[in-house]
Amino acid sequence: MITDGLRVQVAFEANPDAASPTWTDVTRYVRLASGISITRGRQDARSQPSVGTCAMTLDNTDGRFTSGRASSPYSPWVIPGRKLRVQWKDPNDGGASWTDRFVGHVESWPTTQGPTTAAYTSINVVDRLAALGLADELRSVPSQEILAGSNLAAYYPLNGDLGSVAEAPQESLMVRPGPEGTLDLQGGTGVPTDGGASPLFTPTSVTTGSVLDAQLSSAISIASGRSVRGSVRWAGAADERIAFALSDIYGTALEVAVSAAGAVTARARNTWTGTDEWTLTTPTNIMADGGTHSLTVTETNSGGATQTVYLYVDGIEVASTSTAPLSSSSYSFVHVGGGAPRSRAYFPGTLSHVAVWSTPLSPTRVADHHVACTTGWAGERTDERIARVASWVGVTPAEMALDVGAVTVGHRDTSGASPVGVMQDLAVTEGGALLVDRSGRVQFDWRRHRTLQSSVLTVIGSDDNAVVSNADLRDVVNDVSVERSGGATVRKVDASSVQQFRRRRISVTTAADTDAQAIATAEYLLSRFAYPRPEIQSVSVDVHTLPSAQHAAILAADFGDKITISSLPTASLPFGTYVAYIEGYTETLGPGTWTTIYFLSSITASGTDTRPWILGDATYSVLGSTTIPAY
Repeated sequence: MITDGLRVQVAFEANPDAASPTWTDVTRYVRLASGISITRGRQDARSQPSVGTCAMTLDNTDGRFTSGRASSPYSPWVIPGRKLRVQWKDPNDGGASWTDRFVGHVESWPTTQGPTTAAYTSINVVDRLAALGLADELRSVPSQEILAGSNLAAYYPLNGDLGSVAEAPQESLMVRPGPEGTLDLQGGTGVPTDGGASPLFTPTSVTTGSVLDAQLSSAISIASGRSVRGSVRWAGAADERIAFALSDIYGTALEVAVSAAGAVTARARNTWTGTDEWTLTTPTNIMADGGTHSLTVTETNSGGATQTVYLYVDGIEVASTSTAPLSSSSYSFVHVGGGAPRSRAYFPGTLSHVAVWSTPLSPTRVADHHVACTTGWAGERTDERIARVASWVGVTPAEMALDVGAVTVGHRDTSGASPVGVMQDLAVTEGGALLVDRSGRVQFDWRRHRTLQSSVLTVIGSDDNAVVSNADLRDVVNDVSVERSGGATVRKVDASSVQQFRRRRISVTTAADTDAQAIATAEYLLSRFAYPRPEIQSVSVDVHTLPSAQHAAILAADFGDKITISSLPTASLPFGTYVAYIEGYTETLGPGTWTTIYFLSSITASGTDTRPWILGDATYSVLGSTTIPAY
């Protein structure tokens, strides 16, 4: 039987997102008579793919699947969130390898014991889309990018929050007011990509003003290197001022200062002797333009004998020096808006996104922080932005299966947004889809993923397994509004459709970087959904009744693939052969049966297959014959 090639495994002793867990085979305990049900994708072309699910029942006669039971061979790991996978290989092919049918996480292990029945456990498993939906709301783009690295000792966004963020728990910055001058915590304009105000420092002189101080929970030494950065806007002064600094308990400090002319100087100063152990200065007066600039200093340590220091401005290295290690090797304090107590030199201007690391940052990370604070990666493709957002919530490149997108996107402030919501908006912007594949990876299909392929499966149709929706109004859309982040809101209406079917309106958010792309989105949605089509919404296939040579090909059919249904009864359907996209499916496995219900969407109103125009293609360059508009 086809189900002879089935196995179910659980990674009991591994954390949910472990890359290479140890799997325990529990196939023998699966009550196949109760069925295994797997659902993935969506039921129509307009909705977003939903969380994939897998349900099954396990024999729990010996209590092995009872949570908290010490005698279970899997104790103490029978707990929610354990990873489970369902795999299959063709039992008729001795060289076949195991392929994933579903990978997800067990929601719970409920047990049932009836008076005349054996104990069993009915479990529900959900794919990674569920976990991503529970992830914390995103912070601003600069905050997410700074938090994405390792060895972060403290981070102060200073865009409405004085405290260090929860991911790097430190004491809050404390206001140290001077005798004169003001500090307006919401008075300054910070970086353009975080959507918040920042502290505005207005000292009356180099010695009178206010500063923000904090003590690190653990001192950072030169042993492993270290880094500090900040976003700085200089308001101008007649003498040198310190933007931010690190210091130790003895008075030695790493200072980042701006001269009267606008040049940036980084140095290690012994405030007791007034001498500098090293000094780096920018070759130009970069701060004199009145703009916000990214200033970063990194220190490396080579075997304790040599220390190399780098100064970066706007993500670019501008100066470096090598010297003997500092006389003091550990910094315990952070100062923003001035230097250490013995050398304040109060700063006039705006500061934000001050961060400290206990290791040296790479040039790439330094550059990334600057881009995050200035453009927010405006101009990158949809797949690149999806990969970035996914990485912010712990998804590794190996856990992604992303097509290369065709659409470039602008900056979007992600403050307070859901990670899944942002990624789904990007999929809508592309005209593609976001879901989790059979192996548990985040999957992104670009807009042409499905249009450029051939049918992978042919099914013989009948009245028993084809459901027809003729002139169904549920999918009709004739009034579309597309809102572009940072741009215009576009509205397109099909007046004829409104007259025939009444107004049916939707609103869509796009991350596209041009209004023209927003207009194209609205026009495509009208061209596809303004008028109802006769459609086969689903088709059911019992794989077990088909020749074994077809099993592997049929079970490979997946979301976005094309399927052909032939030999349809023309008396009740307007076509004899129907080609459609697979939008999702539910497969049910049991003794002697493996039934899959495919949820479909039409490719054309006539039910035929076609592709968009392709320049130079002998078949698909024939306008008006073999082509249709595509988005």
